[in-house]
Amino acid sequence: MRIKYFLTVILLLLFRLSYCQIELSSELEKNKMVGKAASAVKSFQSTLTSLGSNRFNYEEKQSYILDLIKNTFENEKVRIINDIESEGSEDYTIDIYLRNILVWFAPPKEVSFNYKIEKISDVFISDEKTYLFIKVEVSREIDGINNDNAKILNSMKIDIYVKYNIVNGLIKPRARIYSITKHMADMAFTVVPLSKNEDDLKKPETTKQVPIIESSDFEAYPLACTKLNCRTLNFKTEDDLYLFFKSPVAGYLSVFLDDGKDCFKLLPYSLDTLNINSGMPVESQKEYIYFSTEPQFNYNANKFFVEDTYQLTAETPKDINHLYVIFSKNPLNRIDVRKNAEIKILSETEIKKGYSIPQTLTTSSFKTWVNNNINNTKEIVLKDIEITIQK
Repeated sequence: MRIKYFLTVILLLLFRLSYCQIELSSELEKNKMVGKAASAVKSFQSTLTSLGSNRFNYEEKQSYILDLIKNTFENEKVRIINDIESEGSEDYTIDIYLRNILVWFAPPKEVSFNYKIEKISDVFISDEKTYLFIKVEVSREIDGINNDNAKILNSMKIDIYVKYNIVNGLIKPRARIYSITKHMADMAFTVVPLSKNEDDLKKPETTKQVPIIESSDFEAYPLACTKLNCRTLNFKTEDDLYLFFKSPVAGYLSVFLDDGKDCFKLLPYSLDTLNINSGMPVESQKEYIYFSTEPQFNYNANKFFVEDTYQLTAETPKDINHLYVIFSKNPLNRIDVRKNAEIKILSETEIKKGYSIPQTLTTSSFKTWVNNNINNTKEIVLKDIEITIQK
């Protein structure tokens, strides 16, 4: 079936300025900032994967570079380690670095970039108090052959710094990468404290690690095919959509796509009446590939079970879409979805070919449901994955 999605998410980060000290309003706000930093790093890695692949032409890759710099980096002059030459020397600015990938690994040559987030710091504030920042420690491996047939294979640990600018006393909602360096031991940065209400003042001071949301709690990323090397955030119209998922603990999984008005339920599958409301059960440490009808990806007890499959299409030259992956250790509360015959996305020809639209609920209802679930359990994780679809 075809699905069209668009969603602009505005993350509201609240803080107060008191006695020259910035304080985050809640631990939830801190977790959201940490999650957005992790998402920025993963967006960077996904774009690198697309640039090193032969699936996209030169013009498409150029557009991915522009989008990445515009939406993820502070500007085109952010410095990055030169790790794409066999004997890398001086560092590059991000715009030159990305374009060098296109030139030095032109088809049929390819190069892969594997990033693994090892650690995400607390939220710090700059000495000038002009921005907040988070340090993301990443294990990075590059493997490819360049146009000179030289083998490029190196691995190292790097630090990616992500900032939230403070403008006119307000924290800007977008996370921006502003520096990528070789890994260095933790430095004496100033941690942004949480604000304290009267109840907090009655409790003894305790130190606890901030839980990381949208980061390494589980692995989830979209695919353009059922192979792991098809991982991407950049799709073409009529590309199939698949999802890889792996969790360190057992639990329940639900997946949605939202266009800003209606929210489409992709998982659990429409025919899975047993788990339709509570979420798809998943085992710990097991790798799953969803949205495929291939027998090896049938996780239902019924070996004749038919999974839902999805095909993406763009209504503009490039659509921006958001995939929500929701995981909980406990069954999720019931979410009411409806049939969608009134949603006019498909043409008569597409309907005759057998395409349909997933079950839906309104965006506002979906957000209310998510907030209620988050409030009712501390063990829920929501990952927001932004993808693009190009005509």
